[in-house]
Amino acid sequence: YLGRMAAFALVSEIPFDLALFGRPDWRSQNVFLTLSVSLLMLSFLERAMDARDRERGAGERAVWQTAAAAGIVAAAMVLADLLRVDYGGSGPLLAALFYCYSRRRRPNLTVSFLLFCLSMGPITALIEAFGIVAVPLIARYNGMRRRKGRGRLFYLFYPAHLLILYLIAAV
Repeated sequence: YLGRMAAFALVSEIPFDLALFGRPDWRSQNVFLTLSVSLLMLSFLERAMDARDRERGAGERAVWQTAAAAGIVAAAMVLADLLRVDYGGSGPLLAALFYCYSRRRRPNLTVSFLLFCLSMGPITALIEAFGIVAVPLIARYNGMRRRKGRGRLFYLFYPAHLLILYLIAAV
């Protein structure tokens, strides 16, 4: 899955650059790279959280596992900023917050989303805050995948719609 996500990040980069900058440019990378960094982070975060849960009564070891989980999230945020991905370090932060929500129903999903908005800075937070309408839908997700096959259509839609936007702007 991570390989597929990274492949679509590569495929989508030129359409992303054309749509945003009118030419290939490395100032910003597309959201598939954000998702790739987030997915990589989640694989390590899940291991750290599982280890922490096993050590719950062990005191000091559980504290170290929690610190490791926080370090994993921080490292992903730094990596995202260094790679100049869409949403910067806030992208992996949102993935981590939603992961923690799905794992324990803590922290509150609305609070998680608002933390994400605030991490984007005050102006962007006002724009991203409109995404709050998605929170009830996300909260209802039960973790079950739907029919296979439709998801790839959405993967293809992303670079295709960017190319269409570029062509419209070029005309």
